[in-house]
Amino acid sequence: LLALSMKDGSKVYQVERADDARAEAKEAFSTPVLYEHDGKTQLLVTGGDCITGHDPDTGKEIWRWGTWNPDKIGHWRLVPSPVAGKGIALACAPKGAPIYAVKLGSNGNLDNSHIAWKSTNPNVSTDVPTPLFYRGHFYVANNGRKRTHTLSCIEPESGKVIWSEDLGVEGKIEASPTAADGKIYLITHHGEVVVVAAGEKFKPLHKVGMGPGRNGRVRSSIALADGVALIRTDKKLFCIGK
Repeated sequence: LLALSMKDGSKVYQVERADDARAEAKEAFSTPVLYEHDGKTQLLVTGGDCITGHDPDTGKEIWRWGTWNPDKIGHWRLVPSPVAGKGIALACAPKGAPIYAVKLGSNGNLDNSHIAWKSTNPNVSTDVPTPLFYRGHFYVANNGRKRTHTLSCIEPESGKVIWSEDLGVEGKIEASPTAADGKIYLITHHGEVVVVAAGEKFKPLHKVGMGPGRNGRVRSSIALADGVALIRTDKKLFCIGK
């Protein structure tokens, strides 16, 4: 875990994050995430078959929980980043395995008593997209069996599935859902954009094709800022707004 100075790029600290993972399971494409809990900011990291919380000023590990891979499966590389809300951090096991909800606020090596819930609904799983926390709920995009592509709304503390719906798209979803203005935005490999209302009732608002990318593999999440949506296929960047 490496921290660099914004001023001149010099190294502030570098710490080793040990793990017991094997082979490809040591690899992670996840991004470290900052989250404030009880007035203190932590840096959350997933990878190497475990999730850890660090002091962002020093890199020191505060806590860790693992593993979602007790059998040490070697090909379980990790893609989704951690996401946190309402005192819960999600660690998403790959390859159709469950999502684990870790209760924040403790130190050291955490045992399974610190797991608030583990998903059992097959739709509440994600191999690539990072879940979204927005307005008090988690949202999980998943590519299920029989060519279904779903979005699920989850209660953070209990793991209750409030709704889980097929989005009616053809392309696989590997971009992460993003949100603004009470709406959730997703894009598929085929460039299909879906907009859904956030909240406890599933309400689809809009669907439009933005055109495929190279080989039909659109993976960039939709960026939302200053009243516009930036939507990127492989050869075009669209700015949608007033």
